[in-house]
Amino acid sequence: MTNVLDAKALVEQEFAALEARIKNLSRAPVLAVVLVGENKASAAFVRVKQRAAQRIGIDCRLFTYQEGISAKEFSKKLNELAKSTKFDGMIVQLPLPPQLDGSRHSFLRIIPEDKDVDCLSERWQGRLTSGRTFVEIKGRRANILPPVASAIFKLSEKYHISFEGKNVAVVGWGDLVGKPIVPLLLARDATVTVCTSKTSDLTSVLKNSDIIISGTGKAGLIHGDMIKLGAIIFDAGYSEENGGVKGDVDKSSVEGVAGMLSASPGGIGPLTVVSLFENVVALSEIRQKL
Repeated sequence: MTNVLDAKALVEQEFAALEARIKNLSRAPVLAVVLVGENKASAAFVRVKQRAAQRIGIDCRLFTYQEGISAKEFSKKLNELAKSTKFDGMIVQLPLPPQLDGSRHSFLRIIPEDKDVDCLSERWQGRLTSGRTFVEIKGRRANILPPVASAIFKLSEKYHISFEGKNVAVVGWGDLVGKPIVPLLLARDATVTVCTSKTSDLTSVLKNSDIIISGTGKAGLIHGDMIKLGAIIFDAGYSEENGGVKGDVDKSSVEGVAGMLSASPGGIGPLTVVSLFENVVALSEIRQKL
């Protein structure tokens, strides 16, 4: 029988700890959220963040821009927000509309490192590769991790899952999951294989993997006949299908084959929100001690 890695109790515990930290601050941490266009999934993600922020006492301020905003105007708006001293953290909700998405890294670079709570800029990729998972503000350090990676590690710690010496397949080379987690897995002494849409034989890679981390957004991509018996799977994929939310894993077919499978929904997603806010609170604490 496959053990489901459920995050509900851990999420409640983590939110309670953050709420207690926030109550010890002189002011509420402030997060700026930038949303462009009418993407329904993005709007839904933002609402989840807003509700969670309100619950624990974070001031979450939403800045919305029309779908057809030009790159020049969008860059101007981001620079104005980035220069403001009002915010402890700042995120741009992805994906961006087509006319902006090709230049998303140039926009993400506008967010200062000490406000980039999503850890999505190219500078953060360099930091992760060199093992510097912290931000320094006037001599004080705040430990920061990319939210999805942090969520996966929180869940692995809860269920006593070690990556050391394990063959780990990372399925997907996206900005939110694949790119940030690979250097962190290597730092944990895992043997990592990255699979992309061009991987010729995904099954052969997965069959040799002790742990699978998937974040492609392709519903039902991974089936039970593609994995080894007892494999541990962290499903960080998200897609909408027939009005419901789906992960990358076909749950019915991996039942009894996988040793462990993260809940989807209810696993990586809620913990990612916790981890995002953990970054916001950590940066706010540093700033309020200056």
